Amino acid sequence: MTVMSPPPPRSLWDRLNSSTLLRFLLLFASGWAVIQTLAYFEIVVVVFVSATIFAFLLSHPVRWCRRLMPHSLAVVTVFGVSLLMLSGLVLTVSLAVLSQGPQLIASIAEFLNSLGPLITRAEAVLQQRGLEVDLQTLNEQAREQALILLGAGFGLLQALLSNFII
Repeated sequence: MTVMSPPPPRSLWDRLNSSTLLRFLLLFASGWAVIQTLAYFEIVVVVFVSATIFAFLLSHPVRWCRRLMPHSLAVVTVFGVSLLMLSGLVLTVSLAVLSQGPQLIASIAEFLNSLGPLITRAEAVLQQRGLEVDLQTLNEQAREQALILLGAGFGLLQALLSNFII
């Protein structure tokens, strides 16, 4: 009895034919279509997933309260308490952001000022290589723009939170 050896492995180019390439193309196209569909319905998916998670998390306290009161009253009570807790959390975090905002702007300005020696060294290295680049003006403009944008964003956040709270 003779034992037959398996055929030698074919190269990648031998294994790729039209039907295999068409399968890969269809797999890629269907994956792309699924991703585009999910991206189109992203907001709806996020809302429904969030609602499902909140419903699951609030179902346990409702079940516990149902032993003491009717179901509708238990739902309203748990919803009200959770809404109060959420608004308290938002208020606490927003007040912390408002109180630490100027310190954040000052520390970012200090960080941007500390980049000066690094930019000077980078200019020196580039000049040794024969490249004349003025990075100091670029640094000053970038620092000014960053501070303006940060200040405007922080001012907008303060106005938004103060209007929301009041």
